[in-house]
Amino acid sequence: MIINKFLKLIFILVWVIVFYNILFNTLFQDTLLIYSNNNKIFAPLLLIGMQIILASFILPCSVIAVLAGILWGVEIGILYSLLATICASSWTFVVGRFFIKDWNPSINIFSWYAAVVNLINSHNWKASMVAHANPLFPGSSLGYIFGLSRVGYGNFLFGLIIGTLPLQILAVSFGYFSNRVINLSVDYVIIATLFMVIMAIFLYMKMMPRLLGYIERDL
Repeated sequence: MIINKFLKLIFILVWVIVFYNILFNTLFQDTLLIYSNNNKIFAPLLLIGMQIILASFILPCSVIAVLAGILWGVEIGILYSLLATICASSWTFVVGRFFIKDWNPSINIFSWYAAVVNLINSHNWKASMVAHANPLFPGSSLGYIFGLSRVGYGNFLFGLIIGTLPLQILAVSFGYFSNRVINLSVDYVIIATLFMVIMAIFLYMKMMPRLLGYIERDL
C-alpha cells in the first residue's frame, strides 16, 4: 500500500512538471514539435501510451489533450486526443470488467462503488455521457467503474464520445492557443487561461441540465 502511494505521488509530481513545461516552457514545446514532426507515426502512439499510463493510475489526462493541441493544432489534435481517450478508457474498462470484477469477494475494497454502479446500471449510456461531461471526474479512469457495472462496452463508448467531446475541444484549443500566445506576453496567457476556464464553466452549466433532464425523464 505504501509503495502504491509512493508511486502515485511520483506520477503526480511528474504530471505537474510536464504540464507546467508544456504550457510555459517554449524550449520544451519546440523540442516536442520537432520530435512529432520527425516521428509522424510513433508520436501519436506515444501520446496514446501516455494517456493509458495516466488513466491507469487515476491521474488527470487533460495534459494529453493540451499537448495534442500544441503539436497538431485543433483539427488533428482533437482527433488524436479523442483517440487517446478512447484507448485509455477502453483499457480501464477492460481491467474493470475482466480483472477487478473478478476480485476476491473476501476483499471488500470496492464496496463503496455499489451505489454508483447501481446508478450506472439504471441509466446505461446516459450515465457514461453525464460522467464524461463532468470536468471534475478523471475521465479516462472512469472505465474502472463502468467495467464493474452491467453497461455494455458499446453503450459506454457511445456515452463517452458524446460526453467528452466538448471538453476535448476546449482542452485541445487551449493547447493550440497557448503555444501561440506564450511568446507575446504572460498577460495574454493568463487572459487565454481565464477565457478557457470561463468557457468550460459556461458550457458545463448549459449542458448538464439538459443531460440530467434526459435521465429524469426515465425515472
